[in-house]
Amino acid sequence: MHILLVDDHQLFSAGLGMLIRELSPEAQVSIANNVDRALEVSGVFDLILLDLHLPGVQGLDGLERLKAAYEDSPIVVVSSEENPQRIRECIQRGAMGFVPKSSSTSELFRSMRLILDGRTYLPPSCVFAANPTTLKATDKVQLSPRQQEVLMKIIQGKPNKVIARELGISDQTVKSHVMAVFGALQVNNRTEAVYRAAAVGISFPQDRA
Repeated sequence: MHILLVDDHQLFSAGLGMLIRELSPEAQVSIANNVDRALEVSGVFDLILLDLHLPGVQGLDGLERLKAAYEDSPIVVVSSEENPQRIRECIQRGAMGFVPKSSSTSELFRSMRLILDGRTYLPPSCVFAANPTTLKATDKVQLSPRQQEVLMKIIQGKPNKVIARELGISDQTVKSHVMAVFGALQVNNRTEAVYRAAAVGISFPQDRA
């Protein structure tokens, strides 16, 4: 597993890198302190952890640039900003999840474990505030193995063309599976699907992460 950590706070990035290696000893962690340096790092990344507030970028520019450059790599935002609207914007722009830097040590440990297992993570208060009447952790969602694969790639922020290529199926077949997933989750779009998956704790076989 090759992970790219993009953060300009040296102490935090060093600590997070140690946590990742503790959870996944075989992981290779590359660190960049800004987006330009991140784009210069060679390799294919299984996961990108991105701070929103970096030198030389404004708003979600860094997220958009990394998504464009590494379209196959899931991105999780790790930030001190916890505004629910900004978190939702990150998901809408293709982030797989959002981890607050203010998280306790135990919560950060749990969130990183979920993410390294290929699952999504969002602050619980943000998830349930999104739609408290329908997002219930006790809900059961029935998905076929193929629908699980498609949902996992939706959560990773991958567009239909990338999903089609990785699964070896047509764009139209992907669209059909996406609509079936939305129906099973009772959602209308990808952002809601990510929130729903986080709310009900959907898990996936690790070899599909």
